[in-house]
Parts: sequence; C-alpha cells; structure tokens
Amino acid sequence: MKANKICFITCVSDLVQYQMALNYMKALQIPEGYEIEWQQVFHAESMTAGYNQAMNRSDARIKVYLHQDVYILNPLFLHEIVSLFAEHPSLGMIGVVGSKSIPDNGIWWESRHKYGMVYESRVNGQTTLLNFNEVAEDYESVQAIDGLLMVTTVDLPWRKDLLKGWHFYDVSQSFEFVKAGYEVGVIKQLSPVCLHHCGVSDLTGYEENRRIFLKHYMNPPGSEPNHAAAMKWSFGQPVFAYERDDPNIVQRSAWVGHRYFAYDLIRNVKPRVVVELGTHMGLSFFSFCQAVVDCSTGTKCYAVDSWVGDSHTGGYEEAVYETVSRVAKAYYAPAAELLRGTFDEALSQFADQSVDVLHIDGYHTYEAAAHDFYTWLPKMADNGIVLFHDINVRIGNFGVYRLWEELRRQYPGLAFDQSHGLGVLFPKGCSELLQDMLLHEKELKMRYR
Repeated sequence: MKANKICFITCVSDLVQYQMALNYMKALQIPEGYEIEWQQVFHAESMTAGYNQAMNRSDARIKVYLHQDVYILNPLFLHEIVSLFAEHPSLGMIGVVGSKSIPDNGIWWESRHKYGMVYESRVNGQTTLLNFNEVAEDYESVQAIDGLLMVTTVDLPWRKDLLKGWHFYDVSQSFEFVKAGYEVGVIKQLSPVCLHHCGVSDLTGYEENRRIFLKHYMNPPGSEPNHAAAMKWSFGQPVFAYERDDPNIVQRSAWVGHRYFAYDLIRNVKPRVVVELGTHMGLSFFSFCQAVVDCSTGTKCYAVDSWVGDSHTGGYEEAVYETVSRVAKAYYAPAAELLRGTFDEALSQFADQSVDVLHIDGYHTYEAAAHDFYTWLPKMADNGIVLFHDINVRIGNFGVYRLWEELRRQYPGLAFDQSHGLGVLFPKGCSELLQDMLLHEKELKMRYR
C-alpha cells in the first residue's frame, strides 16, 4: 500500500454523468507529495462486487468510493481528509452524512440521530440542502454513513457474498468497520462538501437487501431478535429543545458526545434528584432535563455553578448565566433549578442519601475533583450514580483521570471515551439495572460512540 496515494473509485453506468463528476475530482487541490489515481468499474454486477474489484486493483492507502452522480465541491477536500486521518488514527472510514444509531427497520435515514450535510439535486432541477445534526468536533462517530461518498484508509472486503444489488452495501460496510475495531465518522463541514445529483431512485432489490442486512447485522443467527432488546436498558430518540434555542449551547460544549447517554440515563433510572456540579452553558444539565420533561419522571434537577469560570475554562460573561437561566425557565421548568454559588455552599441544601445522580464537572485538578467527590459522597442515595467528565484529559494540571483510575479500583463502573471521556461510577451499590449496564458495557459504548 502506498501511504501517499489516493484512489477515487466509482461504478459507472452513465459516462456523461461520470465525466461531470470526474471534472470536479480533477479540480481538487492535491496535497504535496500525493499521487492520485482513478478506478472505474463499468457495468458492475453489484456495488459490492464493483468496489471489491477496484479496491483490489489499487495500492492506494486512501480510497474515495463515490457515486457517479456525486460532485465534490470543496477544493480542499483532499487536504482535509489527509489531515483528519493523520490526527485520528482510530478512524477507518468517513462520509458526509450518516447516523449514530440504526432503527430496527435498518433504514439509517429514518433515525433521529442523523449527522452531516449534503446538497441533493433531483430530476425536477431543484437542489435541496439536507442539513442534519451539526458535527461539533472534527467528526462525529456514527454507526453508519451513506454510500454517496465513503473514504477509507483500510481495505476491508465489501460483502459481495451477502449483498448482490445496489442497496445497503454502505450500512453493511460501516458495520464491518466497527466490527473490525475502527471508528466510522461523519466529517465536520462548514458548507456541504458535495452535491448528490440523485435522479430517479432505482429500488430494484431494495427490500431483499434490507432483509439480508437485518438478518445478518441486526439479528444474526443465534442472537436475540434485537441485540439491544436483550438489555433492560432502552434507547430514546430525543429532540433537544435547547439546541433549537441557542446553537452556542452545543457549539461551545465539550460534553456533546454524551448527551444521548445523559438523556437515556434519566429515562431508564428515573432518579428523584439529579445534582450537577459545574454547568457552564448547560448542555449536560439540559440533556438530563429534556428526559425529565419528555418522560414525566418527576425528577428534580439542580445545577450548581458560580458562573464566573476558573483557570481551566476562563472567565464567564454574565450573559452565560442569563442564557442558562432563560433556557431553563423556557423549556424545563419546574424540573430545573439553578443554584448559583460554590459546590460546598450547596451541600447544606441536600439531605444525606438524597441524591440519585451526581455529575462532577467543576475545577479539574485531582485535588478539586477528589474534594467534590468525597464531600458529596454522603449525599448519594443507595444505588446512586456519579458521573465524572474529562477522565481522558491528561494535559497541564488536569487530574480527573487520576481520581477516576483510583476510584475504579474501589467501585464498579464503566467509561465512555468520546468528548474527553465520561466516567460512570456506582459507589453506593448496583441495582439490577446498573448490573445490566455493566454486563452490556460494550453495547452501550457502541451505541453512544
């Protein structure tokens, strides 16, 4: 494999259409030292067969699989994907749109957890911007991407043995990459990277391939009918009101990769009291509150923060507190209550053994995080859950990772790696539901990646 070589791979049945796509490809700026190759497969018997044929002919490390009707608009596209793969070695495949979860019917675009953007042009000449959830970081780790454009750095065989037509090859390959231990991601785009000139969809073989996909990936032989159904944990598909209100709540948050877990945590555990130590713009707090409102759990959620900032976060303008207060009242009253002050000052407002979920996200030194944990531990109820953010940050005087490593030797728990890491600790015993979470840690981590 040539590390500094990029190959564009396309199954071609319409030369005129492909020539237009090729013109866009040839207009892209080429990273210095890189070689470009084009592989066309004419009249392939299936997408998987065609892609396997071209993949085996090319020695390029980076391969760009795209439809003959996809036009890459961003001239810096190649520079950006080279940098992205270099900075994130766990990333095996990327696309421009995709989904964090796959519905039970196997159709990724019917999920409410879609990410990315693309221009779509139909036969009537109208061009539409499909703009899903925003990708806040370099990429959003997802379960599957759409096949209009798929870029890989690893050669995994396309499942020609399973899928004979032109549908579900993309979701299948996404699952194959995840199964092989690679991340699949939707890239961050300031404007759409490409335009998909869709034309008229040919649905020949669609339903047959959908059934094959479901049987092999969603319900493999010998497994439960639905892998997640074997768990007591259930997964929601929330729409977060705060996201529509103020995009800064998402864009300025380092917690964005955990909000679906936060929502489902409240949905499943149904705690009486949630306390958050360190709220900033409120993304984590409002994600808890969204579940309280949607699921009528009767939970009371308290956000404790001075809203002045510290040396890690920098100082906060008063507008930050005003925004959090306004959003809390507009969407989450009476579940949400803000307690402005220090964490120690708030202690006296909670009886011992009264807090079911505690989220610690304050000053991130080892000493500060340990102080917060041990002073609030008596407040935790039986089977209480403590969340620690930034357990993967190892720069400067950040020390939450040290505390997390110590506590994991004493108490059961699990951890999520994305968005700087989130530790989930069970220091007051494990209910049947919490034991089930530990048993299915791998599935939970895959669903919330």
